[in-house]
Formats: sequence, structure tokens, C-alpha cells
Amino acid sequence: MKPSTLLTTVREALPTPTEWLLKGGHARTPFYGKVRGDSFWVMMSKSRWEKNSFNPVLVARITSTTSGSRITATIRLSRPVQIFIGVWLMMALFIGIGGVHNAVSSGMSVDRNVVLIIAVTVPIVLLTVGITAYIVRDINRRRKPALEQWLREISDALPGS
Repeated sequence: MKPSTLLTTVREALPTPTEWLLKGGHARTPFYGKVRGDSFWVMMSKSRWEKNSFNPVLVARITSTTSGSRITATIRLSRPVQIFIGVWLMMALFIGIGGVHNAVSSGMSVDRNVVLIIAVTVPIVLLTVGITAYIVRDINRRRKPALEQWLREISDALPGS
């Protein structure tokens, strides 16, 4: 199948975020996304206890091959969330390393401010790593199979599959 036909099929099956929210797409499917050029992204709707920004995204690119089309898909956190976690972790590490450097350069004298900086930085870093690990585990446990199943159903519904 040609990539353009495959993208048209995905576009018809997948409500955009606006359609999903405002035009009743949520009644048809728990998935929404957008087709852009030769690729598309898909997210699963949130439950009432979750935030959409931390939902995993299935990002797929469709390329033409001699036998039809190839879908290359990955499941990841959205770019803004990846950037937020990276910046948050870098700031915490930067502050913590600054405190450790200050302690080492002052001959390991116990300064109350250095101890406070380290006492705040270490839990922030550990909390960030823990939350990220929980999100990645959630992706693998719940969301990834559902997103893979959606992609499988779309490809099985295509003519000639």
C-alpha cells in the first residue's frame, strides 16, 4: 500500500485533539492524534486521575518500500515532558554539585548553607528519578500494549493486509 493511502486511513480513523474533545471523538475511540506529512502521533486519553502531558506518545513515520509501506513507530514521553524532566534534573544536579564543590573547596568545613543545599538537592534528584521510573514503568505496563494494539488494528483494517 502506498504511504499516502496509509496516512489517509490513519487520518480518517484518528480524531485530532480538538475533534476528540469538542466534536464527540471520545465516543468513538480513546485515542487521538495528528497526521503531519509522512508521519503521525497518537496518544491515549487520560483517566480522570492522570495528566495528559505525561501520557506516552506513539510516534510513527511511514516510508515507501518496494513492497508497499513501512511503519516505523516508537513510544515515548512527549518532547515537552522530556525537556522539563531534563532541565529539572540538570538544575538540581547543578545546585547539588555547586554545594559539594563549595564544601570540598572550603576544606570540608561544615557550613550550614552547604548542608541545606545538599539536603534539599538529593531528595529532589531522587524524587525526579523515581517519578521518571514510575512513568516509564507505566508506559510499558499499561499504555504501550494499548497503543501497539491500536496500530495493529489500523494495519489489519487496511485493504490487502
